[in-house]
This record gives sequence, C-alpha cells and structure tokens, in this order.
Amino acid sequence: MTATQPVPPSSTRIAALSPDGQRWMALTLLHTEVQARIERELQRKVRITFSELAALHALSENSLGELRIQELADVTSLNQSSVSRLVSRLQETGLTERRTCEFDRRGVYTGITEKGREVLHTATGIYEHALRASIDAIPTPNSATSLRNAIAAMPVTAADETDHPTGDSRP
Repeated sequence: MTATQPVPPSSTRIAALSPDGQRWMALTLLHTEVQARIERELQRKVRITFSELAALHALSENSLGELRIQELADVTSLNQSSVSRLVSRLQETGLTERRTCEFDRRGVYTGITEKGREVLHTATGIYEHALRASIDAIPTPNSATSLRNAIAAMPVTAADETDHPTGDSRP
C-alpha cells in the first residue's frame, strides 16, 4: 500500500472566479437559503410548496381564475411534466379543479377553487414573513441592502416586461 501524495493547492485550482462570478455565486447561495426557509414555513404551516404557491398566485391573477397547463408552465417556469404533477397535487387537495372550455371541449383548464383562494391568502402572508425574516437574517448589512435594492428593481409582474397575457386566456 502506497501513501497518497497530497496535491499542492496551486495545482488543484482550476480557475479563480471573477468578481461578478463571486457575486453571482454568493447570490445563488443566498437564494437557495431564502428559498429553503420559505419552503419550510409553507410546508409547516399550510402544507404547500413554493411552486404550488406560485401556481395558485398565477391562477388567482387570471380574470377567470384559470389557465391551461402550458400557460401555467410558462408563468411558473416549470416544465409541462412538473406542472402536470403539481396540478394533480393541487386538485387532490381541493385547491384547484379541472375545467373544460365551453367553446372547445378539448381545451382543459386548471382553475383555483374557493379553498385554493383561502390557502393562497394565508400562504401569501407566510411567504412575505419568511422572505422578510430571511433578508433580515443576512449577516452583512450591505448584502441585505443590496438584495433589497435588487428586489425593488425587479418588475412587479411578468406583464411589466413582456406581452404575456394576464387576463382572460380563452379564445
């Protein structure tokens, strides 16, 4: 058995991150931390995931309270397979329901129920509280301020940046 020779640190370094790369890495890790806290709180208090919250929010923003699966995939940034599973979970818990289009029976929509609206109302408060608490817990004040500034600079809705319909999605 031979002893393994330690590799000098200088030869193991592939490339140093640029300042932007370091900042992006820090932001990504911070996002992961904040997201985990939000997920824990949502699961513990209302038994839904962040993706389910995002879907309920998107449905509630539509004038009819419903979207096609593909539209829901677009607004939640999930793939169609993941959204199909998410919609099944929401339907099983009574937070959404399957609806058919009165003009085209092949058109299937997912609509938010009254129970879904109630859970969304409660979950929104939990989300907001967990987000504020996460930002307040950032150990470096400059980082917390920078994050708040970055959040403030984001558009309030997707419609602020794109022509994506937010109203009645039916033909």
